[in-house]
Amino acid sequence: MLRSEDETERARDATEWRLEARGHLAAALLLRDHWVAVPTAEPERDRVAFPAALLAGYAVELYAKARLIELGRRPDDWKRKGHDIPWLVKKTGLVLDADDQRLLEWSKKIVTWAGRYPNPKMSSRSVGERFPRDVASEYFPRLESICKRLASPGAEPPQQAT
Repeated sequence: MLRSEDETERARDATEWRLEARGHLAAALLLRDHWVAVPTAEPERDRVAFPAALLAGYAVELYAKARLIELGRRPDDWKRKGHDIPWLVKKTGLVLDADDQRLLEWSKKIVTWAGRYPNPKMSSRSVGERFPRDVASEYFPRLESICKRLASPGAEPPQQAT
């Protein structure tokens, strides 16, 4: 598919990536709040867990791509690693602890598979087993923190991005 000149310019604009990321994060947090607020017995409660996690993962990905553009990278530089969230964040130079790394790996799986293949098996009762409520207390705040760190270009000096 050929891109128009305008689309190519927008793809190289960190502000555009950041705006998309902000929208995805806001939607993820709204779904998270619904997920946490709905009583456990409600069958649809767990059906919003993966969409919330999916949008949060996309937000991290988009913020990382915005930061990479600010570091002089071009979208073609990550074309083959598109949804590899841990790789993208590492390339920004953002320093993360082991727990954050683990959550980014989990986000990569969610973005790669849940986003591509939504189906009843993924949103059934097994969701609660794979994504228990207590994960929300860790997952969403940590990803939100990573997003904020990636969104603030001067807040944390990037290390050498290789």
